[in-house]
Amino acid sequence: MYTIKKIEILPDNSVYAEGYISDDPELFAGHFPEDPLLPGIVELEIVKAALESALETELDIKSVKRVRFRHTVRPGDFFSISATPGKKNRNAYTYTFTAEQIAAGSGIITIGNQK
Repeated sequence: MYTIKKIEILPDNSVYAEGYISDDPELFAGHFPEDPLLPGIVELEIVKAALESALETELDIKSVKRVRFRHTVRPGDFFSISATPGKKNRNAYTYTFTAEQIAAGSGIITIGNQK
């Protein structure tokens, strides 16, 4: 599906991650076989997975706000994620998902521990 190769927690508690999207046909099934692109829900899952790795705990997505998918993400693309916790709500991360050095998606993802 995807591989996260690098995770960092920065001094301001932001999370930075890098990885790549595989060319797994199941990941892109039904999402345009002639012109495959990553479904937006998978992009959100990758952001969640990066936060889980950085915070070393399993998380649930509680909400998403102001999500924008601005650029297509393709099989084989390299990506990076920057996610900054909110000042008032430390569980609400403002994120940017970049694919091949182009801002592909952004939004606010609120996470919480799995119960």
